[in-house]
Parts: sequence; C-alpha cells; structure tokens
Amino acid sequence: MELSVTIKEALALTKTYSSIDRLDELSFRSYAMFVQSKLMSSIFDLGKLVEIAIDAFVELMRVDVGFIMLFDEKSQQLSVEAVKGLKRHTIRKTEIDVDKDIIQGIIERKAAIFPLELEETLPIKILFQKMAEKVGGDIVLSIPLVAKKNLVGLVNLGRRESEAPFKQADLQFLYTLAGPAAMAIQNANLYRKKMEEEKLRVIEHKQAEEALQKAHGELEVKVEERTSELKKKTGELEQANIQLKELDRLKSMFIASMSHELRTPLNSIIGFTGLILQGISGEVTEDQRKELTMVKSSANHLLALINDVIDVSKIEAGQIDLIINEFDLVDLMREVKGLFTVAIDKKGLKLLLKMPERLAVKSDARRVKQVIMNLVSNALKFTDKGKIEIKITKKDKIAEVSVADTGTGIKKENMDKLFKQFSRIYIKGRPIVEGTGLGLYLSQKIAGLLGGQIKAESELDKGSVFTFTLSLEFSEVT
Repeated sequence: MELSVTIKEALALTKTYSSIDRLDELSFRSYAMFVQSKLMSSIFDLGKLVEIAIDAFVELMRVDVGFIMLFDEKSQQLSVEAVKGLKRHTIRKTEIDVDKDIIQGIIERKAAIFPLELEETLPIKILFQKMAEKVGGDIVLSIPLVAKKNLVGLVNLGRRESEAPFKQADLQFLYTLAGPAAMAIQNANLYRKKMEEEKLRVIEHKQAEEALQKAHGELEVKVEERTSELKKKTGELEQANIQLKELDRLKSMFIASMSHELRTPLNSIIGFTGLILQGISGEVTEDQRKELTMVKSSANHLLALINDVIDVSKIEAGQIDLIINEFDLVDLMREVKGLFTVAIDKKGLKLLLKMPERLAVKSDARRVKQVIMNLVSNALKFTDKGKIEIKITKKDKIAEVSVADTGTGIKKENMDKLFKQFSRIYIKGRPIVEGTGLGLYLSQKIAGLLGGQIKAESELDKGSVFTFTLSLEFSEVT
C-alpha cells in the first residue's frame, strides 16, 4: 500500500537524521506529513491523489473510516471521490447539493467541524445529516480543504470502536496537513481541466481537419465536375466557332458573288440610261427625260447602298485593300464640291470651302474621298437652309477636315447612336431620310484604317460639326 511505504520512508528519514532510538508521536507525524505532502504535491492524477490523501488522514489520525468529498463550484455540489474503511460501491460518486451560504460558512470557520456537536437547526447540521444518511454512519470530524479562499472539498472522519475525543495536537496536525492536501487537489483539478481542454481542443482540431478534408474532397469533386463541364462547353464553343467561320466564309462568298451579280446590271442600267438622256439613241421628250433621270438616280442610289454593304463586309473580315499614294487634299476637296453642286443649288444652300492652296497627303485618296462625301451627304440631308462649310487645317502631322452645317442638329441622348451599325436617328417633324444607317459607321471604320478618327459635335436646331482627322503620312495600323 502506498501510504505504508510513505510512513516507512518517514521513519527511515527520521532515524537517519536523529540520534534518538524511539520516536515520539509528534516527530512521527511531522515526518510522515512531510513525506506525504511532498508525494501529494508531485501527483496530478486527481483520483490517485485523493486516494493517497484519505489514506494519510485515516492512518495518521488513527480513525476507522473516512471519505473525501470534492466541491464543484459550477454545479454547487459535493461528491464523494475517495473512501477508506467503508464499502466503496455504496457511496462512491455520491452527490449532495450545497447552498452558497453554507459553503461560505464552512470557509469562514477556518477550523475543524464536529457535526455531532452542531445545533439541530443550523443549515450546516442538515448538510452533515444528509452525508450521514448517504454514508450510513455518523461523521465525528470534518476538515475543510481550502485553497486560496476557495473550498476544494471536505475530509470526513469517523470512529467505530472508540469515541475518545481528538487531542489538540491531532487537530493541529490536521490543519497542517489539510493545507498542502487542498493545494495539491486544486492543482490536480486545474491540471485535469487543462488536460480536458487540451483534449477537447485536439478533438475540435481533428474534427476541423476532418471537415476540411471532407470540404477539400467535395471541392475536388466539384472542380472535376466543373472542369468536365467546361471541357464540354469548350468543345461546343470550338464546334460553334468552326460553324461560324464556315458561315462567314459562305457569307463572304455570297457577298462577292452578289456584288458582281448586282453591280453589273446596275452599271448597265446607269450607262444606257445616260446614253439615252444624251439623245444618242434618238430624241427624248421632256416627260421621258424626267422619268429616265429618276431611273438613273435610283440606280445610282442602289449601287451606293450595295457598295456600302460590301465595304462593311470587307472591313469586318479584314479584307479591305488600301491603295496608298500621295495626292493633294485640296484638289480632292474641289472634286467633292463639284459633285454636290447640283444638289446644293437645288436646296438653295451655300457650300463654302476654307482651305490652304495645297496640302499634300500620303493615304488612300479613294477612301478619303468616300469618308468626306459621306459627311457632306449627311450635312446636306439634314440642312434645309443656311450653309455647309468645309474647312481644312493642318496641325503638326495631322490634317483636319471639318464639315459644319446649319441643319437640325442632334439631341445629346442620340449622340452615342451616330457611329453604330444600322443606326438611324429620327427627328420629329421631319420626313424619314433615305439610307441604311451604314454611312457614319463605315466612315469611322475607314478613318480608323487610315490612322484617323471622326468626332462629332452638335446642338439641337443649330447644326452639327463632324471633324475627320487624317495623318499626313500613312502608317499601317497594328
């Protein structure tokens, strides 16, 4: 038994350091307590510790029975944890609820309690009666185990054969032993709680790790599923792209074929109509001249629309060809003015030119002319009175061609529609102007290919200004 070994150690220790052959009782208890306190202070297993402690109290106090009850502040209960001289299975883990006031009273006593001598009406007396009922016998002495002003538990002792009172020395010894025992039990309690917290932390960490692994596994499955879906969609997109390229090729073939099929008869109509109007085939009456002029005008308009559609198709396919040569922008502008003279006079407008005597430009003359004619044509469509002014200026290596009119102007909310494909702007109170809505879109695209751009400014009922910027020296756009 551990306690017997401890007492023997005390005796051996005493004989080693004392010349006295026969120990008195006080020396025996002092050294036994010393060894016992050292033993208890080094043990952190609470169950083992209270078993050793109750053995020490019972044997050193020479009583018959004893048990230790530990106090749980959270549940406010005293529970039997260690037993000596009683049937363990009958009282072990017995729990008794305790009032806070009783606990405080026990702590404040700071001395041994003799339950049999307590007044019957005291609450603490009732507590010990409950203990006696649970244990099955009287408790003659109870020592509070107090550490740092906190109740750790109670050491309860009893005698069966002798009812001799405890000596003062016995009580003094109990007080001396109770302190270290209380501290050891409190430390073991703290250690147990710490170990439980650590165990809980390990469990929580393990659960978190398992949850993370599970989530990772689920994520991997989802990633695989998503990857599979993306591969499938990528395959579908690649197939769709192949089909679109084929459709684009067929569209290009169709446009190339139709351009030839449509332009050839239109050119014939325009050519022969012109010959008839010149009277080469015979005299033409005024009514016939009027009707033939309408036919030629309509054919020219249709040819222009077809050419616009073809140009848009070529630009989008990146197949438009540019012919770069040096030319005089001023001469080109005079040509443009001459082409609009009849239409300008018919509407009673003025077409003014403000430009230098000469301005050499290296670019595609035909495309530059196409852009400027589109801008002038638009100005003519939306101007009923006043003037159209074409102005050419040179800024560093840039030529600016601005076309200003005194027409209807454009609302601010419609400005962003100007350069959109097939976009038409309708003005309330004005007849719908003929066109496909491709003119400005095509002009902006061509300007970009030539390294320039078109900007627009407008004010409703006051007119618009379109400015075409053009590099004097063409450089291929990358």
